[in-house]
Amino acid sequence: MPFVCEPLNADYHNLTQFACGNEDMDRWLRDTAVRGQKQGTGRTFVWVEEGDNKVAAYFTLSSHLLQRDTLGLSRTKAKSVPAQLPAILLGRLALDGPLRGHEPPLGPALLTSALQRCVLAAEIAAARYVVVDAIDDAAFRFYTRFGFDRIPGTMRLVRLLAEIAADLGP
Repeated sequence: MPFVCEPLNADYHNLTQFACGNEDMDRWLRDTAVRGQKQGTGRTFVWVEEGDNKVAAYFTLSSHLLQRDTLGLSRTKAKSVPAQLPAILLGRLALDGPLRGHEPPLGPALLTSALQRCVLAAEIAAARYVVVDAIDDAAFRFYTRFGFDRIPGTMRLVRLLAEIAADLGP
């Protein structure tokens, strides 16, 4: 299925049929993502089939600050970085229900699409990490398969943007 990734446009994209299997994520797309676009608190990108306006997947990115003390860095490493570190929060990432279980899996491709935009954004406004908050154990396992590390005692995971850029290549 050829998907096009584009910024959410509430006047064009059909959000009503999206159902990823998690009602909170569905409701968030319909209610909060649109407001976040208008307020500048989050940028949501959607996957649609070429020439169609039905949302097949989405992810949301926003700027973020991580507190150095939460990262569990060694004392030596902690001394070399500022108390607050710029990051990009991957706030939401979801596939429409019919696309789950697709072969080949589309979740990794959606994550790659989000991470590519993070790398591009960090070339303009510096960021050191990408941050994700896993909503459940399955999401936690998904992100750890792609090199994200847990912040001790939380379901929050981080990955250095330099590592992501190196993995994605030129």
